[in-house]
Amino acid sequence: MTGALVATMLTGCGSSSDAGSSSGAGSSSEAGGTTDLSKVELTVGTSGTYAPFSYFKEDGKTLQGFDVELLKALQDKLGFKIKNDTIQDMDYGPLTTSLTQGQIDLGAAALCATDERKEVMNFSDIYYDAGIIVAVGKDNNDIKSVDDLTDGKYKVAVQTGTIAYEYATSKLPEKCLQNFDSQALAYKAVEGGQADATIYDAPGTSYSIKTGEVKLKIVVRHHTHLHSPLISARNIRISLSSSIRQLRSCRMTVRSIS
Repeated sequence: MTGALVATMLTGCGSSSDAGSSSGAGSSSEAGGTTDLSKVELTVGTSGTYAPFSYFKEDGKTLQGFDVELLKALQDKLGFKIKNDTIQDMDYGPLTTSLTQGQIDLGAAALCATDERKEVMNFSDIYYDAGIIVAVGKDNNDIKSVDDLTDGKYKVAVQTGTIAYEYATSKLPEKCLQNFDSQALAYKAVEGGQADATIYDAPGTSYSIKTGEVKLKIVVRHHTHLHSPLISARNIRISLSSSIRQLRSCRMTVRSIS
């Protein structure tokens, strides 16, 4: 990440007459202009591999990051409880499946609001705009753009269940793709020479390179360089399953300050 994130919570959250939850419906508070969800218990999921949004502390057990702090702010504002006081950690593929099948109520993991996902999920307003990148080994001077990957000459590591994966499968030959359950494994494949490049979200990769966790370099950074209907407006949001419509109208805005 190259800038600080400033979150602004706007009031005006309202409950829906058909809203449901795992323990009870919320009530509207006219005085505060918000929804009272103090009797609501939600099952919450994230992916703890996406720093600086959601990742583990050095103890390997405690989740931290912007999404985690935003969930705490939502709890303070709306009053809902997280089941067992635990945010479930899972890979992106299982996370989206759990949301669509109603196994969890809320997912906060920098999920992109694609048209396909909108058919089975409710989404909050955008709180961060991001792009995707192409990263290669530090000594690799042959790959300079996505165009260099389209002929299938190079092996490209991607994490399944992500927008980067959807982009890669739509634009690159299948024979050149190496699929991984986590982006950490995709990074290691490039670092170890099993793959030539990886495609992933810009904030997470930039952060991991800056902290020294990932020893790669970025050769394509902005989503404007990667024209695709899937990512031309790459919006990171908190996704809501259709069982908690009370939160759908909650508006959150984040500014990225250089």
